[in-house]
Amino acid sequence: MAAPSHAMDDIEAGHTPLIKPVRTPAAGVDKPILAATANLTQLLPSGTVMIYQMLASSFSNGGKCYSSNWYITMALLVVLSLSCFLFVLTDSLVHNGKLYYGVAICGRLNVLNLSKGEEAEEFSDILPELKKRRLRGQDLLHAFLVVLVFLAMALTDVGIQNCFFPNAGEEAQQLFRNLPLGITAFASVLFSIFPTRRKFIGTSNHTA
Repeated sequence: MAAPSHAMDDIEAGHTPLIKPVRTPAAGVDKPILAATANLTQLLPSGTVMIYQMLASSFSNGGKCYSSNWYITMALLVVLSLSCFLFVLTDSLVHNGKLYYGVAICGRLNVLNLSKGEEAEEFSDILPELKKRRLRGQDLLHAFLVVLVFLAMALTDVGIQNCFFPNAGEEAQQLFRNLPLGITAFASVLFSIFPTRRKFIGTSNHTA
């Protein structure tokens, strides 16, 4: 195909023609969505996020979902949502130079991989601390928020959107674009008002 005459004139004159990039309608939406996703992942257990990033694209077949893709993707989201909920109820502590993990239950922090008798013997000097780390209503609020944040993050994935909402119109697209931003702000405010001191599984801060 012959080049346009004005482009040939520029080339002959020694000038490189300026090619302007084509701007798609979605280009202006990418930055806030990516920023929201980055903020969301900071509130989630890192292991859960990593598993989601590894499996979501393959399970959803890049958004071209068959029935099998729909079911396994739904199962993935349910399992990872439950893991988010449970991880937030965990805690860690350093005792005698060793790192221990536990699950907050009614009355105390239940240290993992230890029987009740072993726990009473090993942690006899810090039993008040274990009781202080018992399950509270605030923990359940945090767990609910983290699940909400995880699902909002999942909805930023185009493959997930196309898998579960293949016929979404412009109104639904606007919801997908703005929902992560709103949930990030909402969750951040509530986490600021009701902060948690738990160092749950998936965080890097494990100081005593």
